Amino acid sequence: MARLLLIEGIPGSGKSTLAACLSTRLNKEVPPCACYLEGQAGHPAELEWHACFTQAEFASLCSVFPENAARLSARTKVEGNFYLVNYMEGGIPAFSGALLSRLRAREFRHTLSPRIPLQTYLDVSLSRWGSLAAEWSCKKGFLLLEAAFLQHPVQDLRLHYSMPEDALCAFLQNTAEVLRPLAPTLFYLAQDDVPKTLSYIAAARNWPEMAYPDSIAFFARRQALELAILPKLPLCSHVVFRAGETPEETARRMQSMLCLP
Repeated sequence: MARLLLIEGIPGSGKSTLAACLSTRLNKEVPPCACYLEGQAGHPAELEWHACFTQAEFASLCSVFPENAARLSARTKVEGNFYLVNYMEGGIPAFSGALLSRLRAREFRHTLSPRIPLQTYLDVSLSRWGSLAAEWSCKKGFLLLEAAFLQHPVQDLRLHYSMPEDALCAFLQNTAEVLRPLAPTLFYLAQDDVPKTLSYIAAARNWPEMAYPDSIAFFARRQALELAILPKLPLCSHVVFRAGETPEETARRMQSMLCLP
């Protein structure tokens, strides 16, 4: 079976860089490592830019826009009892006009406010992870995912749905149980100085809002919450402090934690 590697941490913690470095090292193994960064096309767990519908809602959508019914079906995957329409292609909308507005109104994840019911969000998320576990349990090597297990679910469920911490922890425990066949290992890139980390990312990516006081407070709370939840999850986790290391040095240390033969 494949082994699942998860890299998590707040924005600016170095997730993408370290995921790429660790992937490069693991690709020297046989079979090689499959690595998906946050937002990457074809990511098997992220659901940004997917509109979520029930079967009846999707059938209604196709009847309202019959000229697009074939294209909608071609861009749709069934996840449990729900239909997920991928309506973006390379950052460009695949549809336009009233149809695009309808799709955006049912966006699963990439939103500033909730667009779908909480229970739908939970059901689809668990189903997606279950599908991933079933698919990759028949493969070999490593599957490395960045920011997929904690970052988006924690932010969505806390910001959009105000989910209590104990309920959030229970959801993540259920998710980890679903992934147990892949023997997941989670690396959490913890930050000693959250304001400094966010100030860096605000300047580097031209996102000044990341360094606002309310953003700093939110991400400090998020890191504290995630670090508190980690020991309660049924998976192997490592909290990684970089302490002045280069990305290559940290990746080497992370690889050693995997206890490869």
